[in-house]
Amino acid sequence: MNGRGVCLLLESYAPLEGGTEREARALAEGLMRGGIPTFVVTLQNHAPLPVQAWIEGVEVPRVPP
Repeated sequence: MNGRGVCLLLESYAPLEGGTEREARALAEGLMRGGIPTFVVTLQNHAPLPVQAWIEGVEVPRVPP
């Protein structure tokens, strides 16, 4: 590992479901399985969702809109 990773920036992410969310989740989880550190930064648009989560090994911080 060379100290690099991937950051995905999305308006929403799992557990919300839509085409973009499904594709981003598949990409993030695939990168992680390949040994590439990956995290997804998304908006905290839905109050019941935590501001910090781990979903299938992917770190998901949610920031205020």
